[in-house]
Amino acid sequence: MSTLPSAYRQIIDALIDVARVILERQLDRLWTAVEGDGVDFRSEVADRWGELCRTPERASRAADDFLPALPLSWSPPGR
Repeated sequence: MSTLPSAYRQIIDALIDVARVILERQLDRLWTAVEGDGVDFRSEVADRWGELCRTPERASRAADDFLPALPLSWSPPGR
């Protein structure tokens, strides 16, 4: 049980919420960079995307976002 006064807990909760929003924005920007990398310099980032997501919930949302493109990766080249 926390010994912090209620006001401190509210401030900490607010800071954590802001950090989540910042993380979401940064991950979106980073993934845009990964997708735009035509030379595959950022493949390490893509390979470790689950770690970057930091939580299983965020990683699961990312996986859901990737699902529509998955069949395209199985298509023969040129299709």
